[in-house]
Amino acid sequence: MRSVTTSVLGMNLSVSNCPETAEEYDAASKAIGACVDTAVDNDLQHSWKGRFRKALLSAVSKATGNARYSDEDGRFTETEKIYWARVQREADDKSVFQPIVDQVLAATPYEATGSTGRIGKAWLDQAETFLETVAGSDWARFVANISDKNAGFSFEFGEDGTTPTRESIALALKVDDARVSAETRASHFG
Repeated sequence: MRSVTTSVLGMNLSVSNCPETAEEYDAASKAIGACVDTAVDNDLQHSWKGRFRKALLSAVSKATGNARYSDEDGRFTETEKIYWARVQREADDKSVFQPIVDQVLAATPYEATGSTGRIGKAWLDQAETFLETVAGSDWARFVANISDKNAGFSFEFGEDGTTPTRESIALALKVDDARVSAETRASHFG
């Protein structure tokens, strides 16, 4: 067993009796395979579902010609959930979506992320908006700014090699926000 440092309400706390191996985790949870189940659930919840939603809604938009509502700057004005409900409501035959779902599901395999931290929905939503609105050449400036201001932070990039992944953007925004908040708090005392 080991101690793990975590932050709660701005306090760094050392939590003892944390498992160090999958076997210790399974023994502590009294369930064989619990460690793997928890890791897979975490990956599905915080990585796979976002990739699937984005791919599905894009495919539905292309197949139906029914795009998400957006403002004059191209930013979506309806959430993924509201768009999906609207498209289904407006469809004469909801069964037309099943082949699209099946195709996107087949093209979106599970990937183990190895992520040890949770990225909140707000950060992931903001990252999604960035991916939808930021032009390709602006990514280099974004990456440089975040990297310069947050020592040791590194990005994971998508298939094109220049656009950061959704999770990487979300984590960058979270890390940078924590830095700005810490600097602001420190300025109150000096």
